[in-house]
Amino acid sequence: MPRLTLTPNEMWAALTGIAGHVPVPLTGADWIELLPSRRCAIGDEGIRFEHRTYDGPALNGHRHRSTAADGKWEVHHNPYEPWQCWVRLPHGWEQVVWIHQGLVSKPFTDTTWRHIRNVVTRRGSRAEHEEHLARHLDELLRRAHAADTGISDAGSSPPATSAPGILDAAARPGATAKRGKTDQPAQSRRKAQAEHPKRRNTNTDLPGNSAGQVPDEGSDTAPEIADSATPAAAAAWNIFDAHKEAQQW
Repeated sequence: MPRLTLTPNEMWAALTGIAGHVPVPLTGADWIELLPSRRCAIGDEGIRFEHRTYDGPALNGHRHRSTAADGKWEVHHNPYEPWQCWVRLPHGWEQVVWIHQGLVSKPFTDTTWRHIRNVVTRRGSRAEHEEHLARHLDELLRRAHAADTGISDAGSSPPATSAPGILDAAARPGATAKRGKTDQPAQSRRKAQAEHPKRRNTNTDLPGNSAGQVPDEGSDTAPEIADSATPAAAAAWNIFDAHKEAQQW
């Protein structure tokens, strides 16, 4: 095309219409390459960014050993799955999980995490603050889930680490019922749950819960929150799997 100035994309579009193109399937590594990236150091505690610490056996042997000029490694992360990240090591990509994933019972996004960071005041050391953030996040997700399913948890008491009023506006706006006389008895709650089986059965399987069941935080049968992530829980949280996505092509 003489005397016509085109950008590379414009030239590509023009020539593709004439010669066509061959679609090339993306591999799992290609999907990871497309995720947002940043440069992070691998220290004794692991990889740390956005007030989250990621660690695992895959990092052993690479702590404080980066050959890059800045002493850091290339790390990719998914804003919709902030409980895991991928670090480019000499032999390829390695997935590393958040050390406090076991404290959070439901999936979350980076937007929810930023909200928790804004409303929770730092107390104690950096490691203690990160654990407090994880517990506040779990409380918010549980209360929002209970409000969304219409199952009352008025009889439950907030964790000891909760600051009064911090999560009410985000989790259940308009909840002004006082404890005591206005609390529903346990029998009334069970009756309300039995009257809405279809609404409760639409829940997806989440770590710690069976299909369509929401634990009552005030009951003795509420599942305990694990102190560390298990392989089964991590597998259930994998909303996006780069290698499985590549197999769809």
